[in-house]
Amino acid sequence: MKMNRPNYLVVITLLFFIPSVVHAIEKIKPDIFISLKAEYDDNVFFKLEPKTDFITTIIPGINTMMIAANWLHEIDYRIRFLDYRNIKRKSVNHNLNLIGRHKLANKFLFSIQGNLIEDKQETVEEDFSVTKREYLKQKIATAIRFQLKSRLETDIRYQYEDFNIREEEKGDSKEDEIACDIHYILSDRLKAIGVYQYRKRNYKNRGDLTRDLFGMGLGYELSPRINSKLVIEHETVAQGGKDSNAFAFQVNFNHQLNEKTTSYLTFAKDTEFSRSLTNSVNVTSAKINIIRELNEKTNLNILASSMHGNWQDNTRKDTLQTIILELSYQLSKDISFNINYNYIYRKSNIFEKCRRNNTYTFTIQVR
Repeated sequence: MKMNRPNYLVVITLLFFIPSVVHAIEKIKPDIFISLKAEYDDNVFFKLEPKTDFITTIIPGINTMMIAANWLHEIDYRIRFLDYRNIKRKSVNHNLNLIGRHKLANKFLFSIQGNLIEDKQETVEEDFSVTKREYLKQKIATAIRFQLKSRLETDIRYQYEDFNIREEEKGDSKEDEIACDIHYILSDRLKAIGVYQYRKRNYKNRGDLTRDLFGMGLGYELSPRINSKLVIEHETVAQGGKDSNAFAFQVNFNHQLNEKTTSYLTFAKDTEFSRSLTNSVNVTSAKINIIRELNEKTNLNILASSMHGNWQDNTRKDTLQTIILELSYQLSKDISFNINYNYIYRKSNIFEKCRRNNTYTFTIQVR
């Protein structure tokens, strides 16, 4: 029997609250908040001829946690009002999250999450006509984590997503995903990693897309402050009677420089496939992230990344570089500030000139 879209959330809600009826709730933690964000973007559409804009975002919401001995439930609802002053665009976004975590046994943890997003957007065009766009996305995710032995830990996950663009059915799609992670401790400093993921996305007006990924790796503690991880993956992608294969690898380093500073370094090589598998891009990337606690109330986050893409048919080469600087300050228990700067540089042999984008954001959140 086919289930209608609104029923997904009903099923999740029932599963979510059954334990609450059976067991007494020990603690309820409600939290009402509002977030105000002001943003200046000097190239909204990332074009050669930039168009600047001031963007205002208001996000009121409520978060409630219900806690008992062996389970935790969380309800999070927030509504986002987004307004672009110059390009005359407004949107309203509703986001509802239901999360349940249940400890069924000493080494057995079950979790379920339901997510519902509804977005409505209106844009006033140059001829004063109004373009409307709406979409609805629902997602159900379940996970089981269990420890078979003292050295072996396994995560099994299933996720279903339903994406619907109203007034434009060609964008509708549904996706199933099954994934499994295995971690086996070989010694005090060495850990083996196994990864498997299968995804199938059904499109309404074009061929289904399937992805089959298998990976293996090692995690090694170089020193008490430095951890490393290497994962090698093989992915098979199929759509419309065509299929492609590719290998990928990722190397991660995590270095705790001192009690207040941690750095993360990532090198990766991957392949991204175009629609209908007509082409592919070999992507090489590097990323460094430094998180620093300046004092008890102030934190600094620095992120820099570089990505180089080379299309398989040699018709296109892209370079994308980003820098993010974020400073957060906790004024009091209920009030926090955040200042963010984001820089993007893009270069491609299909562009006449390089494209740049600077974004400055100030956010205040009150609980």
